[in-house]
Amino acid sequence: MPDRGWRDALVVTAVATMLRLLLAAWLPLFPDETYYWEWSRHLAAGYYDHPPAIAVLVAMGARLGTLLGAGPSPFFVRLVPVLVGGVATLAGGGIARRNRGGRA
Repeated sequence: MPDRGWRDALVVTAVATMLRLLLAAWLPLFPDETYYWEWSRHLAAGYYDHPPAIAVLVAMGARLGTLLGAGPSPFFVRLVPVLVGGVATLAGGGIARRNRGGRA
């Protein structure tokens, strides 16, 4: 059974991810996000100042929105990067827990 610290980390991460998804649906795209969205429409091996990962993640969300009939709305443009951020947070917490125990 997971210790209390790990359960707390899971809850905080889940709540933070849900809040980020709510904000993703509510807020308009910021200039950097529109830049990434433009990259996602023309995928390449890399861009002037970034590797291609963000463009690929945005493309996945935008295409999912299109498949579902919603189009590339701000929510879908942000969906995959937000979910990947939540998974990365859990992975970081898991590494800390493994290396330093439940209190980490």
